[in-house]
Parts: sequence; C-alpha cells; structure tokens
Amino acid sequence: METNSNNYKPSSNPEYDTYEMNYVSTGRGDDLEATFNTDEISSRDARSVEITNTKNANDTNKMLNTDGRVQNGNMKCCLYFREDPIIAIGPNYFYFIIFSVILFSFHSSIFFFLNLDLNTYIKYIGNSLYFLQIFTYTLVTLKNPGIPSNKNKLLAKNEKPGVYKSFSHCSMCNSYTAIDSCEITFHCPDCDVCIEAYDHHCVWTSKCVGKGNIKLFYSFVMITPCYLLFVLFALLGSFI
Repeated sequence: METNSNNYKPSSNPEYDTYEMNYVSTGRGDDLEATFNTDEISSRDARSVEITNTKNANDTNKMLNTDGRVQNGNMKCCLYFREDPIIAIGPNYFYFIIFSVILFSFHSSIFFFLNLDLNTYIKYIGNSLYFLQIFTYTLVTLKNPGIPSNKNKLLAKNEKPGVYKSFSHCSMCNSYTAIDSCEITFHCPDCDVCIEAYDHHCVWTSKCVGKGNIKLFYSFVMITPCYLLFVLFALLGSFI
C-alpha cells in the first residue's frame, strides 16, 4: 500500500515525531512496529510522571517531616526529648566559632602568654570568669531557643470543630502555638522556624534568642562586662 507522505506533519516533540514518521513510511502493514513505538513513548511518559511525583514528594518532605513533627527550618537539631529537640544549632554557627576563638585568644594572651606579674588569686578569678563566660555562651548557642512543642499539634488536632480554637498554625514550619499566650511567637526568616517568646536573631549565637535560651543569653551578657572589667583592673594592677 502506498504511503501518503502529505499526511505527515512534524511534531514539536522529537520522540512523537519519530513515531509518526515510522508509521507513515511503513504503512499499515507494520502495525506491530507502530504499537511498539507507542508503548515505548508511553513508558517514557510514565517514567516522567514518576520522576515528577518523586520530586514533588521530596519538596513536600522538606516542608513537613514524614513523621508529622514540627519542621526545624535551617537549624540542625539533635538529642530529642519527647519529640522536641534539646540541642538546636542555628544557620550562623560560623560566627560562633569565630567569636569563641577570639575569646580564647584574648584570655590566653593575657593570663598565659604575656608573662604578666599577676597574683595567683587574680589568675584563678580570671580563669573562673572566663569559664563561666564561655560556658554560658556555648549553652546559648546549643540550647533550643523556643521551637514550638510537638504536643501543641496533638492538642490542636483533638479540639472539637466549631469550638474556639486555642492554637494558631504556621503553614511554613507546621508548628502550633497557643493563641492565649502572652508570649510573642515569630517566624524567623533566617532560622526558618517559629520561636516562642521571640526576642531577636543574634548571629553571634548562630540563631534566635527566645523562650528556651534567653535567660542564658542575659547571663552571658552580664558575665562578659564583669570579666572585661576584672581583666582591665588586673592589667592596671600589674603595671602599677
């Protein structure tokens, strides 16, 4: 049977164009080959759909953990207690490393490397203040700053429909916070997670300061000037 080449119209898709050309050139006598090409194209479409679904599932898992827990955003969390993280390191952890090195270099140069004529008790007090300073600073950096608890989600799900809701939901991190709470809950764009009793985002602590670490933050802020004043008086005493 003659092939009507005038019926062939190039397709925008090269794969479908190959199929149409084979079918027109061979005629109806080779239906088996045409069917094989159709199945091959269908299998490619199926694989494309599967890849697309897998990509969408991965994007969804980034927004919502598969176990339904609150998303931790840009924080690296570990050591969970009742599904809530105890340790949460923020995205600006590099600043914490830099500042820790600066504090250590400053203290070591004064009390160990400069060979200043310092009293033993002065060295003991200076080392103690430095230890408290670096200890509170490390705890501020490591402790969970106030990521909403996962138990809020369970309480919110158990609320009866039509009743006044006690929790507000954040779709960006899948967290639930109490509406009646006097504490300000804010979704930090840097940490990409909600923080209860949000105070501010501090890059030197690598993350936000909130309900979980604000007391330790104030302790660090009070110890640091005491340490610096003590070092200043110690240096003045060594030169007098």
